[in-house]
Amino acid sequence: MTLVASAHVTRLHEAHEALDVSEQALRRSESHYRSLVEYAPFGVLRCTLEGIVLSANRALAEILRYDTAREIVGKHLLRDVYERDHDWEDLKASLAVEVMSPFTEIAWRRGDGSSSRVRTRFRVVRGEPGEGAALLGFVEDVTERQGLEDRLRQAQKMEAVGQLAGGVAHDFNNLLTVILGSCELLLQDAPTGFAHEEVTEIQGAAKKAAALTQQLLAFSRRQPLAPEVLDPNRVVPDVLKLLRRMIGEDVEIETILRHGSGMFEADPAQLQQVLMNLVVNARDAMPTGGVITIETARTVFDDEAVRSRPGARPGTYVTVAVSDTGTGMSAETQRRLFEPFFTTKEPGVGTGLGLATVYGVVRQSNGYIDVKSELGRGSTFTVCLPLVQAPAGETAIEALAPPDGGSETILLAEDEELLRDLARRVLSRAGYALLEAKNGEEAARVADEYGGVIHAVITDVVMPKKSGRALVEHLAATRGNLKVLYMSGYPDAAVERHGVFEAHESFLRKPFTPQDLLAALRTLLDEGAVIPL
Repeated sequence: MTLVASAHVTRLHEAHEALDVSEQALRRSESHYRSLVEYAPFGVLRCTLEGIVLSANRALAEILRYDTAREIVGKHLLRDVYERDHDWEDLKASLAVEVMSPFTEIAWRRGDGSSSRVRTRFRVVRGEPGEGAALLGFVEDVTERQGLEDRLRQAQKMEAVGQLAGGVAHDFNNLLTVILGSCELLLQDAPTGFAHEEVTEIQGAAKKAAALTQQLLAFSRRQPLAPEVLDPNRVVPDVLKLLRRMIGEDVEIETILRHGSGMFEADPAQLQQVLMNLVVNARDAMPTGGVITIETARTVFDDEAVRSRPGARPGTYVTVAVSDTGTGMSAETQRRLFEPFFTTKEPGVGTGLGLATVYGVVRQSNGYIDVKSELGRGSTFTVCLPLVQAPAGETAIEALAPPDGGSETILLAEDEELLRDLARRVLSRAGYALLEAKNGEEAARVADEYGGVIHAVITDVVMPKKSGRALVEHLAATRGNLKVLYMSGYPDAAVERHGVFEAHESFLRKPFTPQDLLAALRTLLDEGAVIPL
């Protein structure tokens, strides 16, 4: 072999070796890119311009709930995946103008028939030689995030509505105090006869209105509670004793009271109302009869569990679940379930505050309520309250006996004219001497100009120009410590912001009756401690 031929052979060998290296590098590069696509945390697909899927990665299979990506190949996006035709039409319209579509959140149909929320972006890519253009799509599953955002928005909406309900309750409490007080005074003047019957009707209607106002406060989580440490396995049987006759013979009640479920802290009366509302709702969901199951248990909320409960904290909870075999609820109904005055019942049936009250009481007790329901398969409401180990909280104060009047001098500060006039009539009838003022600033001036002894102050908490607390502080500086009776129709949080609600302070919640006012004042004068400042 000549030297020239030998050199030529050598170059051929070197070329083949270089080609082998290039092919190996190309195969490695292709393998790397396939791995990037195959193991990407988001879905990737390639489809024809008409929407026929040509290839997909395993992440897309997981998003659409298929066992393998091969099952997606051949699917038609419009027919098999997109829930709404117009979303596909919008995508085609955008790609007719731009090479890449904007990020879009849309609804997709999974392989098992369920719905998912996805964030997509597509772009037009050139096909292989001899092939036409295709679409390359990138998909992120945002179903869980969307659910969390929806629950957070719902919680924020409920909080806003709760604040509104608390403010409305304050105005109603002022009016109801006047109505109830005037009725009581009229009944004293007309103990018999037609007028007595008519006033009694007005009084009864006003009391029902007052009860609705208390439900609004419970929904807004501003109803005053008297919490006690309770055992659900004892509470449930007590409630059932009250409910047996209300449920009806065509509804069966079963209980599963697990030993060692634990104890929680709640207001006994409010918890009883919660269970009664849930059981009555369960009965109404079974118009032709069925089974209601009440079950107690203990559960642990870990970090994953609290993600679906905005504001929840990890820990151990005692649960009371009320299940029925009734009609169930749609997703839309479940989203609005706890809104005040929302109801699926016929007009005139119920107030629409039952479940709103349940929500407010449970949240105010630092608990949570979960709902699971499907149309035709019944519903389960699970009340979750934090597990406690030791008794805590004070018991409710017992009602006071009807009081006597007096002759002491009282400074009355109330910005609501009708309510101030009612208090003047009640206290004057009882023999008290009155100094009146329409706000805290005027009350301070009246007290400064009065040279005699002021035995007690009755003041609204929230007033223009000077609050009740500021008035008391002013009087303490000029007259020394005084006995004070605060009154308010505002929720607890507003009262606390104005410096009231210490354990030693006398407080009268609106709406109240003339007897309530006289009893509280007489007790304060005879036994109440001087307010320290």
